[in-house]
Amino acid sequence: DSQIFDDVLDQQTKATPHRLSLERNLEQLDELVAELKTPAREVYLVTDAQDSDWQALSDRGRGALSNLAKNATVVVAPVSGDGSHDNFSLNQFAYSSGSLQTSGVARFTAEVSNHGGNVADPGVVVFSVNEKPVKRQAVGAIEPGKSHAVSFFTSFENAGDVRLAAHLEKDPLRDDNTRFAVVNVRPHIRVLCVDDVAGDQLDENRTGAYYAVRALRLRYRGEDQDPIQVSRIASTDLSLENLDDFDVVLLADVADISTENSDRLERFVRRGGGLIVFSGDRVDTQAYNSRMGNLLPGELLENTTLPEEEEPWVVGAGASDHSLSRIARRLPPALLDTARAWQFTTVEPAADSQAVLVVGKDSSPLLLSRPLGRGEVLLFTSTADRSWNDLAVHPLYAMLLQQAVTDMTSHPDQREMTVGEDAEMPLPGRQVGGAVALTAADGESRDVKIVQAGESVVIPIEASRPGFYSVPADDQSPEVVMAANVDARESDVRVVDAGALTGELSPLGVQVVADSSDLNAVIENSRDGRELTMYLLLAGIAIFLVQSFLARYFTNRIDAGESNVSATLQMSRVAAARRS
Repeated sequence: DSQIFDDVLDQQTKATPHRLSLERNLEQLDELVAELKTPAREVYLVTDAQDSDWQALSDRGRGALSNLAKNATVVVAPVSGDGSHDNFSLNQFAYSSGSLQTSGVARFTAEVSNHGGNVADPGVVVFSVNEKPVKRQAVGAIEPGKSHAVSFFTSFENAGDVRLAAHLEKDPLRDDNTRFAVVNVRPHIRVLCVDDVAGDQLDENRTGAYYAVRALRLRYRGEDQDPIQVSRIASTDLSLENLDDFDVVLLADVADISTENSDRLERFVRRGGGLIVFSGDRVDTQAYNSRMGNLLPGELLENTTLPEEEEPWVVGAGASDHSLSRIARRLPPALLDTARAWQFTTVEPAADSQAVLVVGKDSSPLLLSRPLGRGEVLLFTSTADRSWNDLAVHPLYAMLLQQAVTDMTSHPDQREMTVGEDAEMPLPGRQVGGAVALTAADGESRDVKIVQAGESVVIPIEASRPGFYSVPADDQSPEVVMAANVDARESDVRVVDAGALTGELSPLGVQVVADSSDLNAVIENSRDGRELTMYLLLAGIAIFLVQSFLARYFTNRIDAGESNVSATLQMSRVAAARRS
C-alpha cells in the first residue's frame, strides 16, 4: 500500500546519519528467507535506488542478491521521488598545514561539493573554533560534479584538544552541511636527533643532523621557550635515552641500529611516536633491512649515484595525498624545480607505504611514509645534509620537517570517526580496566571501560550521530575529544534510472517494478502456480466423483453376480433331487 508507505516516511522528521549497508542487508535477507517454511517466498525491496549504493554493488553484493533470487521471488521497487538530486555537501574538513603549538597559526580547509546538475552557489561556510563562530567565507559558484576548497587560519592560545566545525548555511539538506574536526595543540614538541658525528665536529663539518636541527628550531629562542625542542646525541648514546621523553626520533646517516634499539623504536612508534630516517654513506643497508624491516617503509637496496655528465636530478612531489606531498605541490613549480639531488638509495617500497617525494626520470622514491600502529615512519632515501643533495638548504626542507613533526605528534587524522562505524578513542596515561565518562554528541554521558588495544590504551566508541565525543580530564590526563561525521559518500543523492537498474539486476534474477501501480499485478503473477488450495479442492472433488462412479459400478457387478449364483444353486438342488 503506497499510501501507508508514504505515511511512514512522513513521520520521519530527519534522516538517520547512518550509511545503508546494502550488501550486509542482502546477506541477512538471504538468511531470513532460508528460515521461511512457506511454499511462497517473496522479498520486496522498496528503495530510493541511490546511485552510490546500487551502481557500486560489489561482486559480493551481486552474489548475495543472485543467491537470494534463487531462493525467493525478489522484486525491487524504486521510489523516484520528485526526480531532483540537487545537493551541496561538506565532503571534508581537516587540518591542512601550519603550527599546532601554542601561539602557532594553522590552516584548515573545507571541501564543498556540488552533487546537482546545475551550476550553483551554495552561499557561505561558517567556521567555528570551540563552538564560537570565527570566520564567514563565501564559496562562489560551483560546476556540477565539482568541488571548491575553502580555507581559514586560526591561532591557538592554550594547549589541549581544540574543537572545530564548518557549516554550510544555504543548502536545504541539512544532514551533510556540517563537519567537525579536532586537533591537539601542544605546548611544545620534543625531537631527538641522532647521528654519528663526533661531538667536536658538530658545527665544523655541517654533516649528519646539522641542517635538520636548524630546520626544526628555525628561530631558536632557548630550550624552554622554543615550540620544537631539539636534542642531538651520538648514536652510541641512544640506548641511554628514555624514548618516552620525546615525541619524534630522527636518525641521520646512522651506521647501524642494534636489535635492542630497533625493538625500542618499534614500540615507540606503535604507541604514537614519530620516526624519521635519513640514508647516507654510513648506513649499512643489510643491517637496517635485517633489524628494522618491520619499521621501514621499504627495503633498502643500493646507492645510486648521478653520472658525472648528467644534470642533477629534480625533486618532485609524489602522487599521494600525504600532507607533505600537498606542501610540495603548493610550491611554485619554478621554486620546486630548484631542489636537486645527485645520490640516493634505491628502495623497494612496502605495500602499505606511499611515495611522498620522488626524484629522477624514473620517479624513484625520495621520501616514503608508512603508518605503524598509532605512529608513522618517514624514510628519506637521501641524506639530511648536503653531501647527496641540496635539499638541506632549500626552503622545502624546513617546511617538510616542521610539518612532519607536527603531523606525527598531533595526529589530526586520528581524531575523526564515521557515524555508525566502530572506532577507538586513545587515552594515554589512563589505567586499563578502569572506567571513564564518555559524553556523546547529544550531551548524554555514560561510563565506558578502558581496554588495551595492541600498544595503546583506548575506549571503544560507536558514534550514533555527528558531533563531538569527549572524555573529561582527570588529575593526571587531559581532556580527549574526537569528532564524528556522516559518511561523505551519502551526499551524492543521484538515483539509478529504472531502465539501467533493470539491466543491472535482471541477469541476477531480480525483477524491477518502476511503476508502483503495477506492483499488485506483479505480486499476483509471482504467485501463479503456487496457490494450490483451489487445485487441491478440484482434485478432491474429481477423486470423490471417480470414487462414487467406481463404487456404483462394482456394486452393480456384485449384485448381478449374486443373482447368478442363487440360480445355479437352485438348479443344483433340483438335479440332486431327481437323481435321488
